[in-house]
Amino acid sequence: MAFAKTGDAELIGRLPLTKEEDKGRMLIATNYAKKMATDMRLINPFIYEDHPNHKVNVCAIKVAELYHLSNEQKGTQIIFSDIGTPKPKAFNIYDALKNKLITDFSIPANHITFIHDWTDRQKPELFRKMNSGEIRILLGSTEKAGTGLNVQKKVIAMHHLDIPWKPSELEQRNGRVARQGNILANEPVTVTFIFILFRLRNCKANVRRCRKVAEAKSSFVVVKSMVDSFYDVV
Repeated sequence: MAFAKTGDAELIGRLPLTKEEDKGRMLIATNYAKKMATDMRLINPFIYEDHPNHKVNVCAIKVAELYHLSNEQKGTQIIFSDIGTPKPKAFNIYDALKNKLITDFSIPANHITFIHDWTDRQKPELFRKMNSGEIRILLGSTEKAGTGLNVQKKVIAMHHLDIPWKPSELEQRNGRVARQGNILANEPVTVTFIFILFRLRNCKANVRRCRKVAEAKSSFVVVKSMVDSFYDVV
């Protein structure tokens, strides 16, 4: 808040803002808040450490639980995050979550993939592997996985590490499972929202709208689980 009011970039560990950057001060502040709400290591991985209440850990516990419960059916899961996407040689949410699932929960590396690793020509093979349960956990962003993702056959859960700005984009995400062809649809699909306290208002507003859409469109997709990841950020 102090940075948003004053524009003093030292408060957030940045070099002084240029005149052009200062015009977008609120956008910069909002972007930093989103990063802080997701994982403080996105701000500075050398200052901040892993924390049990970070979204990576909270999400990993839930994903691993459902993964092992659905081993017989080879149930699949989709994880959405528009922030902290894969970056070589830099801390990012995707690699942190994948490493956590592998090292802490004994999930094979070849059961986890990122949508960013598949070109348009390769996507049919991704769809085949997800629908057969050969790949069981897919991480993606709204831009790359929000539409045209035909992997619904065995989806048992979807997890939102962040909330897109537009309710229509949240609807697009959930549309990856709220569609014909889910052979495990006899049981409700779990949709979890993992959020930080100061992102709660935005999350609740979008979730309420999404719940209405999901209930209107599908009898088997249930927007029911909110996983609170409260972490004090100074």
